[in-house]
Amino acid sequence: MTGFDTARNVMLLTCVGLLIAQVGNSASGIATGMMLMIASIVAGRGPAGSHAWWAVVLYPSNSVPAWSLTAVLLAAAGIRSVKASGKP
Repeated sequence: MTGFDTARNVMLLTCVGLLIAQVGNSASGIATGMMLMIASIVAGRGPAGSHAWWAVVLYPSNSVPAWSLTAVLLAAAGIRSVKASGKP
């Protein structure tokens, strides 16, 4: 599982960006994903290598909650995308 945290984070931030872009516009989706990543890296770190509960991009690659959140966001982005395109 080493290195899969990067793939999970890319998927997580892409899904967040897609969901926000579907509600707003593409610029807001891109900005939200970038702000989430920057806020997690800057404000999410604690003492001795710990991290805040909301800083999902800092979770290790074997974290079940982080993968679960990513899977839920991926499903939500896919469902919303299909509904927005008008397909059944």
